Amino acid sequence: MSESAKISEILLSILLPEISAAYSDEENDEDAEVEVASDTSEEQGVAPVHEGDGSLDNSKSGAEEAEDVEDVEEDSPSAIGFQRRSTQGKRARFNAYGPQKDYMVFKAVLHTLHAMDEAGIDLAIFLDALSWGNQYCIQNDQCRTQRSMLLHSEELETILQRWEKPPRKKRPIGGSRTIEPFTRNLVQQEVEDDLKSIGPLLSLKHGDDVDWIKMTVKGIDELVAQAKKRCPTLWALLAKSAKMVSNDELKKRTNHIRQNDLVRAS
Repeated sequence: MSESAKISEILLSILLPEISAAYSDEENDEDAEVEVASDTSEEQGVAPVHEGDGSLDNSKSGAEEAEDVEDVEEDSPSAIGFQRRSTQGKRARFNAYGPQKDYMVFKAVLHTLHAMDEAGIDLAIFLDALSWGNQYCIQNDQCRTQRSMLLHSEELETILQRWEKPPRKKRPIGGSRTIEPFTRNLVQQEVEDDLKSIGPLLSLKHGDDVDWIKMTVKGIDELVAQAKKRCPTLWALLAKSAKMVSNDELKKRTNHIRQNDLVRAS
């Protein structure tokens, strides 16, 4: 097992008690809520409602149904392939201009900006409305197509990276102030979800004893495999931290060896 993997296991083992306790508290809270709801229903002479028994009205509004349909359309492999081919086809037409392709794209961008100005909107209003900020844009087929094409485009990752760190010497502060807290909150939410996901693996049911097999190397390896699968964000952070620690340790060892060699040489 690599040094990086060992350090990751150590870091994960530090988190195990907290994860298990958090999961147990959450499980107890859910049980308490179910008991309270059941008692209240019995007092009122109403049978408790169980999920999936047909007693709940699961009807959705038109907007919710439209969003469900949109999610299906955007996530289907055939739709993603078509959307990417469409963008590639448009890029190919600009590439046909050869050295003038960047200028032709620039002219198209200016034409679009002029059209937006004539319509009385700017880029902020446009993106806000297109990005699920306007009920009509949510359900409109043309808006839905363009939104989906951006979400599944190969360019999206590069676009976000440029907004986070624009390729210029003097970078705008506003973008970083907005993007950095957003990404931090996003990672925190992902880690919290990962902790909840791995919680069941780290807690015992009442009356169960610890299985000695789970305490062996085989059991630990299985836990590590499940951790990588169930909490990818948390594991990636631990692996990155472990790699940084390993690199620092390697540098310290290398410097120590060099210093000893210099002492011997002198």
